[in-house]
Order: sequence, then C-alpha cells, then structure tokens
Amino acid sequence: MSFYSGFFQLKQVKQGIYAAIVKDGTGALGNAGFVDLGNQTIVFDTFQSTLAAKDLKQMAEEITEKPVTFVINSHWHYDHVMGNQIFHDATIISTCRTRELIYEKVAGFLTFAKANRDYPQLLQEEANREKNPAKRAELLRNAGDTKHVASLIDTYILTLPHLTFKNELTIHGSARKAVLLNLGGGHSEDDTLLYLPDDKVAFMGDLLFNKYHLTLKSGNPDHWLQIIDQISGMDIETYIPGHGDLATRTELELNRNYIKQLQQMLAKAKLQRTSQEELLNQPVPEPYQNWFGSSVFADNLQFLYQCKR
Repeated sequence: MSFYSGFFQLKQVKQGIYAAIVKDGTGALGNAGFVDLGNQTIVFDTFQSTLAAKDLKQMAEEITEKPVTFVINSHWHYDHVMGNQIFHDATIISTCRTRELIYEKVAGFLTFAKANRDYPQLLQEEANREKNPAKRAELLRNAGDTKHVASLIDTYILTLPHLTFKNELTIHGSARKAVLLNLGGGHSEDDTLLYLPDDKVAFMGDLLFNKYHLTLKSGNPDHWLQIIDQISGMDIETYIPGHGDLATRTELELNRNYIKQLQQMLAKAKLQRTSQEELLNQPVPEPYQNWFGSSVFADNLQFLYQCKR
C-alpha cells in the first residue's frame, strides 16, 4: 500500500510509527507524524497547512484503521499547529504554556497575514532579484510557503488544545505507550517531545534540526543545551526532527555543537570588541555550510549578540 502527498513524504520508522517529512516550499513547513498505539492513534504536530493536515489525517486513519484519538502540539510555532482544525474531533494536547502561546501568537499571525496579502509576492520579487543561489533557494522556499498560507488564510480557524499538562503525560495503548515530556523551553518558550520507550524512537519537534540551521531567537540556547544533555541520556535510536530527515544521535550532537560554536563565536567577538556588523559578516563554520537556511545563521548571531549586551 502506497500513500502520496504533495506536501510531505511519509516514512515508516518502525511498525506502527510514521514520520511525515515535509517537502520544502509547499506550505507544510514543519514535520509531523503519527503512531499506532494499538487501540488508539496519536498524531504529532499538524503542519502549517490545513491541506497537508488533511492528507496526514487520511493516511493515519487508513493505515491504522481507526480514527485519530490524540493530537500533540510540540510547541506554539505556526508550522506545527495551524492544521489543528482538521483534528477538531480528536483530543488535542499541549503543555499549559503552549496553549496560552497558541492563543496569543497564532491569532496575531492570522490577523497580520490577512492584512498583508501582498507579502508572498514581495518575497517572490526579492527571490527574483537575489543572485546568490543559496539565498535565492531559501527565499523561493519561503515564498512558496507563504503563498500557500495566503491562499488558505480566510479558511483558518484558531483551534486550541483541549487537554493540557505540565511536565509529563503517559498515554497507555494496547500495543505500546507514548510518553509526552516537557523539558522546558529550548527552541521555544515551552517544548514537548513524544518518546516511545519500547521502540527507542522520539518525535522531537523543533528541539532537533537535521541539516537546517537551528532557530534560536524564540527560545533559550543555554536551556536548549541542557535539554540536549537530558535527551542524550535517554535510550533513543531514531529521532524525528522538526525540520529535515530522520536523524540519529549524530545529528543530536551536531545540534549541540552548533549552539556551542555560535556561543563561542560571540564570546570571542566580545573579547575582541568586534562590532555587531563585523560579527554578522562572519562566514558559516565549515560543518554547517551546506545546511539549509543560511540567513538564519546571521539571525542567530544577532540574537545572541543582543542578548549578551
């Protein structure tokens, strides 16, 4: 049995565990997935696109032969929660703080998008002018994502989680259990991962990126490093990142090194009294030069510089 979506590639991680790895520029933006617990089905994150969420729901229900029972929102960012409305008949779960942030931030984003309908075209025009191939590819991806959201903007319904928890929640299925862990704020103010201990698999949300520049500016890099330390002590073989393909412990360590290296670059710049402009013009370090989203690297340095002033 094969399943196709124009928004993502569905990958079977293990029996009953599936990752939906997004296709860049289609509007889905952030990875998602689902797990068959035996007598229940869990969906993890819901994309930025309601059409992608519809595809995911259909696949999950056809493959597991049961309706989706629970939906997990890993954090508040738009690309992980804006498909929630497609799962209105399931129980949507998040941390208490993530629910508050979805209410505060997503409503504001929808208002902004409705008031700035020409924004995707501005991105497209900027991409057309860009001569650097890597930067142009990034702008084209962003333009594609925003065009898709703009085409659906009048159909979005802010849909909040129904059930909240604080630190840990375990869902016991007849075939396996799923553990929701809130280890605090790293990438965002509050981040949840889905751990399947019997399978040694974890859905990481944006606590893990694979060959994409990490986004630091909405979180706390020091806390993120502490979270990576905690995750490193868990028995996990396969990680489903928020962005990029399936990952292993190698990619987790690369994420740790990335944050530390940026912090070291900042410390050196402060010691040498390097200006912010000079810092932002530094090249991407060799291990990360082929990662997608090179503009995010400069954003990260700027965020760290301003935080340490």
